[in-house]
Amino acid sequence: MLQALTDHLTPAQIEKGVGDYASIGGLFDGGLKQQVDFDLLALQRAAGRTLNEAEQERFRSVQLQALRWTYLGSAMTHPNFLATVGEFSPSARKQIEEMAPAFN
Repeated sequence: MLQALTDHLTPAQIEKGVGDYASIGGLFDGGLKQQVDFDLLALQRAAGRTLNEAEQERFRSVQLQALRWTYLGSAMTHPNFLATVGEFSPSARKQIEEMAPAFN
């Protein structure tokens, strides 16, 4: 299906698509940061106590990494996804591979 969608695109259009993909990932990452704050509040409510500043920072760090990996990094590094992207644009695959570590 992806091949059918990209067959008629120019390299510039594919490049723009990869840029748009990165922008969407950045927007999604911002949402994940907000979700971490919601998760922290829920944890504190469930535990019946407020975590101290160091505990909150540790929670945010670990939770954000976990959400980033679950929703972004695992997809961006999946061999089938990378192979498919590489079929229509080796440079797009390279760009995605370079972006992926930010979400691991």
